[in-house]
Amino acid sequence: MTTSEAIKTALSDKKVTQSRLAEMMGYASQAAIGNRLNSNISCELLIQMLDKLDYEVVVQPKTQGKRKDGAIVLEPSGIPDGRGKKRLKEETE
Repeated sequence: MTTSEAIKTALSDKKVTQSRLAEMMGYASQAAIGNRLNSNISCELLIQMLDKLDYEVVVQPKTQGKRKDGAIVLEPSGIPDGRGKKRLKEETE
């Protein structure tokens, strides 16, 4: 999952709109969030956005198997490692 996808997932899970996140972060409009989601997001901005949604960023060694419910795994853009696809498959079965 990319950083933008992670933020969109967190927004959906928390039932928060991009407009509301913009307000929480002190931005003038939703477009500020939308524009950032359509570009590369810095690590610092990612942490700030997720913090507003009550998520934290944890760096840990890679693990195999099922993750805690609600966990979001970031992958290098365009280079999926397969775990996300496997997890999606498991959830749809």
